[in-house]
Amino acid sequence: MGLPRYNEAGFTHYEWETLKMKIPEECGYNKKFKYSTRLNAMGVSGDSVEWAAKNLQEPWGWFFDEDRTAIMSFENPDDMAYWLLVNYDKQHRE
Repeated sequence: MGLPRYNEAGFTHYEWETLKMKIPEECGYNKKFKYSTRLNAMGVSGDSVEWAAKNLQEPWGWFFDEDRTAIMSFENPDDMAYWLLVNYDKQHRE
């Protein structure tokens, strides 16, 4: 069967197909805003992305730095604080 293929956003094909319809147009992969937090992880949890899509009102996104560390980014600092309180501990850490 082999290993799952991942797209540039760090999701398997199946996960991406499940998530992509739920992410607002102004949000998502490679969107960078004024307020950002490093996740110290190689990816962003799909549950955290889905939570953001359902619960945040202002634009948000995620991207990777030159070391391929995931970074969540938010237009609104209150949304960043809210996301961190609910989701930060759910990220996979090394």
